[in-house]
Amino acid sequence: MKNSYIQEQIKNSPESWRFSKMLKIDFDSFTSKSSADHENDIQMMIPERKNFIDFINFEMNNSDIEIEEVKELKMIETLESKPKNLENSTYILNISKDTELSINYLFKHLNSKMSLHQNFIINVTNDAKLEVLTFINSNSKKENLYCQNLYINLSENSKAHISMVQDIDLHSHYYLDIHSNSQQSSQLHIFEGILGAKLSRTNIHAIHNRPSSHIELNGFKLLSESRQSDTNSVIQHKEGHNTSSQLYKHFLTGKSHNIFRGKIRIEKDAQLVEADQLSRNLLLSDQTRVNNIPMLEIFADDVKCAHGATTGEIKGDEAFYLESRGIHPDTAKKMITQAFATEVTAKIENSQFRDIIESMIIERMNELTV
Repeated sequence: MKNSYIQEQIKNSPESWRFSKMLKIDFDSFTSKSSADHENDIQMMIPERKNFIDFINFEMNNSDIEIEEVKELKMIETLESKPKNLENSTYILNISKDTELSINYLFKHLNSKMSLHQNFIINVTNDAKLEVLTFINSNSKKENLYCQNLYINLSENSKAHISMVQDIDLHSHYYLDIHSNSQQSSQLHIFEGILGAKLSRTNIHAIHNRPSSHIELNGFKLLSESRQSDTNSVIQHKEGHNTSSQLYKHFLTGKSHNIFRGKIRIEKDAQLVEADQLSRNLLLSDQTRVNNIPMLEIFADDVKCAHGATTGEIKGDEAFYLESRGIHPDTAKKMITQAFATEVTAKIENSQFRDIIESMIIERMNELTV
C-alpha cells in the first residue's frame, strides 16, 4: 500500500473523506527510506505470550510462530481477502489450531519524514480459534505516515478475537484498512483502541458470506489537543441468519475532532438478520468537534436493525448523585469518565491485556479530566 493507495481511496469514495484532515497531507513529501538515530527502544506493552511476532518499522524482527513473507500474488490468489499488489511488505499467517498470539509493532530510529507500509493476511481454518493482542508504538520526533492493510479470512466454525491498540507519537499519522470475510458459524470480534497519532483513519469492511456467523466491532478513542481520528466502518450481510454489533466510544478534550461513519448493509436475500450500531461521544471541552454519520442500507424485509449516536458532556445529575454522597467533585468526574471507557474496554477478551489498556486509558483520562 504505497501512498498512491490512500490517494486512490480518496478518489474512489470522496464523501467518506469529507471531514478528514488527511486530505491536506502532501503524500509525495514522504520518503520510504529511513536513517537511524540512537534513541532507546520503547518497551513492549503486551504481556508475554507463548506465540509472538515482533515488527520493527513493519519488517519482521523476531517470531516464534511460523509466518511467511509473500513474494508472489499466486501464493494468495485463492483467498477472498487479499491485497491486489505486493508493493508493500506482505506477510501471511495460517492458523490451523487454537492459538494465542501477541504482535508488537514498534516504529523507531526514524529521524526523517517517512512513509511505511505493510500488508498482513490472517487465515483461520475450520474449527480453529485465534486470539491476537496487538500493540503499536513509536518514538519518532518527526512527522511520519504508517499505513497497514489487515486481511482476515475465517473458515467454518472458526473464531478470531483481535485487540489492537495504537499509541504512536503525536507527530505522526496512522492509516489502517481492515478487510474480513466470514464463513458459516464463524465469529469475529475486533477491538481497536486509538490513544495516539496526530491524524488517524480506520476503514473496516467486514462481510458475512454465509449464515450463522457473528461480527462484532468495538472501539475506544482518547483524543486531546488538536488531534483528529476518523473511523469508516461497513458491515455487509450477504446472507441471512447472522448477527452483527458495533459499539464505539470516544473521549474528547481540547480542540480534538472525532469522525464516525458506520454503515450496516443488508442485501436482498439476507433475511432474519439482527444488527445494531452505537457511537457515543463524551466531550470535556466546548472546542471539540464531532461528526456522527450512522447509516442503514436494508434491502431485505425480515430483519431487526438499530443504530444510534450520542454526543454530550458529563451529565449534571450523575455528578450531583456522587457528590451528594460525599465524593469530591473532581473524583466524581473521574469516576464517570472511567465508567464511560470501561463499558467498551470490557469487550477485550484477554483479561491481562484488558487490565493494562484500561490502566493506560484511565491514567490519561484522569490527567485530562483535572
